Amino acid sequence: IIVDDDDSKVWSLYDAGPKNIRCPIIFLPPVSGTAEVFFQQVLALTGWGYRVISLQYPVYWDLMEFCDGFRKLLDHLQLDKVQVCPFRSLNTHLCSLMYVNKCFCF
Repeated sequence: IIVDDDDSKVWSLYDAGPKNIRCPIIFLPPVSGTAEVFFQQVLALTGWGYRVISLQYPVYWDLMEFCDGFRKLLDHLQLDKVQVCPFRSLNTHLCSLMYVNKCFCF
């Protein structure tokens, strides 16, 4: 999915579970991983009725650029709220910075 003006920034995702749920769980993979690493978690959670999105994000060079791209992706997917599950230190730090900088509410 391309949501930015820059066509080289492509978001890859796996969206599973009931599409009428507008507050899904979003998994952010570690830097060296891909969206596929959460296959088992996606299967288990969708079996319990959750909507789960596993993302693979493009390269962004600063926090605000990432926040803007992530917000555009959420708008594109028509999501009201999300529950973000970051894995590994960089994504946890990234989510903390997004919250502190009020990029959006979790």
